[in-house]
Amino acid sequence: MNLKVHIIAREGSKRVTRKNLRLLNNKPMVSYSIEAALDSQLIKKENIFLNTECPEIAEIGRNLGVSIYDRNPRLAQDEIVLDELTYDFVKHEKCDVVGMINPVCPLTTGSDIDRGLKQFTENNYDSLITVREEQLQSFCRDKPINFSPKQKIDRTQDLDPTQIVTWNFCFWKSRSFIENFEQNGYGVFHGKIGLCPIDKLHGVKISVESDFRIADAILRMNSNCSPIIVSILKK
Repeated sequence: MNLKVHIIAREGSKRVTRKNLRLLNNKPMVSYSIEAALDSQLIKKENIFLNTECPEIAEIGRNLGVSIYDRNPRLAQDEIVLDELTYDFVKHEKCDVVGMINPVCPLTTGSDIDRGLKQFTENNYDSLITVREEQLQSFCRDKPINFSPKQKIDRTQDLDPTQIVTWNFCFWKSRSFIENFEQNGYGVFHGKIGLCPIDKLHGVKISVESDFRIADAILRMNSNCSPIIVSILKK
């Protein structure tokens, strides 16, 4: 299998300013996703690309030893989404399977990525997306999703878990992604879709300032723990 992954990291961000370059436990946030990709046992180093338009971010990638995919500045605008970024990447970097590793999920580990990739290949999925499972009473648009309000309350452990997309990483069959994008205008969710559960600690996604503080606290805690405790937290 010819697999290539891109780590999508632009300079701009509305909710957390220049978040890919901000320090988390004394390291730029983008460096954690690069290190997770390098720690994977299933991805070749030469097939890891940092997809960015920013020279400062690109320099971090070069220093860590990964390839740089020079993103067209047009694709660094706020309205551009993952469908367009991945289509652009996979059209230029030919491969059988294309993956995305997200720097806004800095607690992702190499073993998380390998587990997801194995799930993708063993189940012959077209798309695989990470999710966080929550066994709590849940609503969407004021309507209950996984329980009935017209009965005695369920114990949370008896509920069907809701599955919230975390965007730690994704994998797709390149050919079907391209075909679906060109026919329908999207590709991220297409074909046979697999959902890869991610640990709640690893599933922290930095969207707002409070997320940044949570991730920073967890990373500092990990760095101050003994190697045994760290290995438990990374499982």
